[in-house]
Amino acid sequence: MNITVLCGGISPERDVSLRSGALVANALKTLGHHVALVDSFVGVENPADANFTTDPSPVPAIAKTEPNLDEIRAKYRAPGDRSVIGKGVIDLCRRADVVFIALHGGEGEGGQIQAALDCFGVRYTGSGHTAAGIALDKDLTKRLLRFAGVDTADWLRFGNGGCADSREKILKEIGIPCVIKPLTGGSSCGVTIVRREDELNQAIALAEKYQSDFIAEKFIPGRELTVGVLEDPETRRARALPAVEIIPRVGGYDYVNKYQAGATAEICPAEIPEDIAKRAAKIAETVHRALGLRGYSRTDIIYDESTGRLVTLEVNTSPGMTDTSLIPLEAKAAGISFPRLCEIIAELGMTSR
Repeated sequence: MNITVLCGGISPERDVSLRSGALVANALKTLGHHVALVDSFVGVENPADANFTTDPSPVPAIAKTEPNLDEIRAKYRAPGDRSVIGKGVIDLCRRADVVFIALHGGEGEGGQIQAALDCFGVRYTGSGHTAAGIALDKDLTKRLLRFAGVDTADWLRFGNGGCADSREKILKEIGIPCVIKPLTGGSSCGVTIVRREDELNQAIALAEKYQSDFIAEKFIPGRELTVGVLEDPETRRARALPAVEIIPRVGGYDYVNKYQAGATAEICPAEIPEDIAKRAAKIAETVHRALGLRGYSRTDIIYDESTGRLVTLEVNTSPGMTDTSLIPLEAKAAGISFPRLCEIIAELGMTSR
């Protein structure tokens, strides 16, 4: 197949996406596919000159700090230009048999890229634009999960820069400890676990640096699990992969611990009772179907050993595909190599729409 891999973009997860894209491209090339790797924000000067090739692509490292998006936008856009798709990107996508979306957060996980490709009848991996947009919105996701009977932590949403009494409402209705998160986004960017009342204002301010809308969620103590779902290429049935337990060596599972090798212990299959593993798998499959997701996804769950409760936190429709990412780890435990995982996802993109 000729495959265009989209990576980079203009979200706080840009660096992660650049690495995901390069690794996916190289994996597909080892199976004989011809791949064009492109930064969806930067674009290409002349799409006709962009080659679908089997030559390896350089793999960038992930910095320990998030990228400066203002600097990147200033470098590649004229003042006042708020476009998120670079020159020639759509044309290059139209030349491919399928587009592999290796974008995380922002326009690539929120549905804008998908909607643009839909307008041109271009096949692509992962969920459609509507489901992707809903799943990136933590408030909408939690509402739909509650409707589907999936247990999720209590929460409040604050919009338009919060409200004058947001602090008081959080203290009264959610309590401490709690978790403050930007409404959309991933890789734990802008997320704070608030353990003391005097930390709340700073946590809200951090979330609002990323987005004016945020949620305050009740903190659920327990073991952190994540369960991937990969559809069967022949039947399209959603099947859960083995669960991973995430144990950060220092602090929480933040941006640094997620992407710096050795910062986190990731146990797969998770060492949990068999009935808990089955329940977690069923939850991930239910979430995938309830949100109308396609191809693959990953659901984050907290397991409270004292009660046996499994609480769903959020879902990822375009999860990381780096060498420290969780979906590749789960696939490996299921006997699926990384190149074959990437190929399955591409094959699913060919047949999903």
